[in-house]
Amino acid sequence: MSLTLKICLSLLAIVAIYSVAQYLRSRHYAQIGIQLAEQTTPYEQHPTNPTHHFLVIGDSTAVGTGASSPTDSTAGLLGKDYPTADIINRGVNGSRVVDLTNRFTKFSDDQFDLVLIQIGGNDIVRFTDFTALESDLITVLTEANRVGKQVVILHCGNFGTAKLLPFGSRWIFTQRTAKLRSMYQRLAPQYQAQYVDLWRLGDTDPFARDPKTFYAADYFHPSSAGYADWYSFIRQTLPEFPTID
Repeated sequence: MSLTLKICLSLLAIVAIYSVAQYLRSRHYAQIGIQLAEQTTPYEQHPTNPTHHFLVIGDSTAVGTGASSPTDSTAGLLGKDYPTADIINRGVNGSRVVDLTNRFTKFSDDQFDLVLIQIGGNDIVRFTDFTALESDLITVLTEANRVGKQVVILHCGNFGTAKLLPFGSRWIFTQRTAKLRSMYQRLAPQYQAQYVDLWRLGDTDPFARDPKTFYAADYFHPSSAGYADWYSFIRQTLPEFPTID
């Protein structure tokens, strides 16, 4: 066997071992994520004589998967700021934008003072076609505006920082996040929605700088600290709802 052939076979073996290791690693963290999702209850609150009516809707980040407690999710933090607001949560683990297109049908016009939409991460990692996604997003924003007086929408930050994803593929998810971000930035103002921009790069992104703190144990969903970081941006979009002490 020639030296060149031996080197090629060795390189192929290294690539194969690395690929298997990355697959097993991702599968391990995915199983942790499934367990976190099964253990999480979406945060809701229903006070007597509420002063406001809020709807939180979307994917696992609306559910609060990864937070240590439902009160640490974005919905829970919203409830802490507004204890006299009624909060309905229609977050469902694994949801994509298309799954929200029919999730508003049971609600009446102007039923909510605020609709908080958290959606898009699964479209990034599941490679949803962007043309179809844009059409579905328009439907979601239109429906959200029908049922809500104010609409706020966000997706994840740079998904390329999620360590559940195989190392060599993360640049792809960074690119897809950037493309989704551009779409949200363009469509949100056209459909009277506030877009919460969580995009940061390098050392300015706490999820990249300190993933053990800001990601949950699956290195995919935010931790309690991650949701607190997100909520600090969400809170800036709600000036007409003064904090109730």
